[in-house]
Amino acid sequence: MKMKLVTIAVMVVVAVLMAASVAQAASSTTTAIIKDAQDGHVDGNYTAAQVQAALSYVKSDPSLQAYSAIQGVLQDYLASLPAPAAKTGGLMFTGGSTVALLAFGLALMSGGLVLRRRHA
Repeated sequence: MKMKLVTIAVMVVVAVLMAASVAQAASSTTTAIIKDAQDGHVDGNYTAAQVQAALSYVKSDPSLQAYSAIQGVLQDYLASLPAPAAKTGGLMFTGGSTVALLAFGLALMSGGLVLRRRHA
């Protein structure tokens, strides 16, 4: 019984850490894009999804909208990007890998099956 609880706790901690690392990476990219756009132009190479996420953040922050031109700079950068080709394998809004999400789901299902068999 004790081993089951430890196994479940470890799996929960691993899942939370994976989700937290993805969220942290997304927020650091958004912050980098906003800092890059503060001087009036974007110098880095960012994907349309990354710039769109930063633009959404700027639109949700009234101080950035009122006291900076970052929203216009990001919109201009998005307009300058080439038209996207037919892309497959990416998740909407995040641009994450569908294969990675599928692998994570399969790992969770496998863990559930292992726990279920141990229980029986």
